[in-house]
Amino acid sequence: ERPGPPGGPLAGRPVRVAQMARAARGVAAVAALGAFLFLGTSFIAPNGCRRAVDTEIHRAGANGTAQDQSFMGSASAVALPLLGLAALCSTRSRRPAASTTVMPMPLAGAALPVEADESAVVMHTAGGRRKRLGVGGKICMLTGLKKFKGIYRSYSGKKNVRYWRPNCRWHNVWWAKEKKWVRLFISMAALRKMDERGLDYMARRAGLDLYAWTKEHWEPGSRQPLRLKVSTTGKAIKDKRLWPDYNKYLNQGKPLAEIFAGPKYSKKPLPWSQRKALKNPATPPKGLKVSASSSVSSDA
Repeated sequence: ERPGPPGGPLAGRPVRVAQMARAARGVAAVAALGAFLFLGTSFIAPNGCRRAVDTEIHRAGANGTAQDQSFMGSASAVALPLLGLAALCSTRSRRPAASTTVMPMPLAGAALPVEADESAVVMHTAGGRRKRLGVGGKICMLTGLKKFKGIYRSYSGKKNVRYWRPNCRWHNVWWAKEKKWVRLFISMAALRKMDERGLDYMARRAGLDLYAWTKEHWEPGSRQPLRLKVSTTGKAIKDKRLWPDYNKYLNQGKPLAEIFAGPKYSKKPLPWSQRKALKNPATPPKGLKVSASSSVSSDA
């Protein structure tokens, strides 16, 4: 038999003894409740009710023991339901307690305990990889198609503003060069162009590293150093001037992240005064030209 939970009042005692003690406590509590109810019905109940019970018992019993039978009848009327309730509580208390392991609470900032068969990697993507490439949301990864604003007119000529969005879905595309499947978020227009030109041409035109997208997002080499060429964000426009150095290594046997570390971006933009100073540096002051002859004459 297993001992009770560590640190509790039943530490070191068998489970059977713990169950018996729990049942005894339940019976004692029910007995105390029955005594309280019996005293209440004996001394607080109306005299008419007690008189009716006594009359019935006197008719049924002998003359000498009527008072004792009245007492026993009222006691049995209260005790029998209470004994049934006590038996029910005792049977419910005999259930084996579930074996629970109490894990220590981690400190603030500490990692939560992980089971042995569970992965320790937190798999929260939420479009993070595509957002880093500048094509987050409903934007095609190969063509850069995204929603655009326009109007349509009703029969009466009234203008109504609306948006047109590309038909983008996640597709598993077969990469014949590496004999692998690549899962991309692309539009139907990109699929038609891919059937005409091929996946390698579309990836090279968009600046997409296919080797990085054959890996999971937590594996090394899965983060592309530059944003896509088809993106229109501010950082992607700045990265376009760096693409000529990366083009010859794109999709050439290994991911770009294993070849280049990528540019270092400043987290906060520089204030206008510093940017103006970098664009138009101040003219350094002209130094004084002192010759040896002039210094000797001044000393004389």
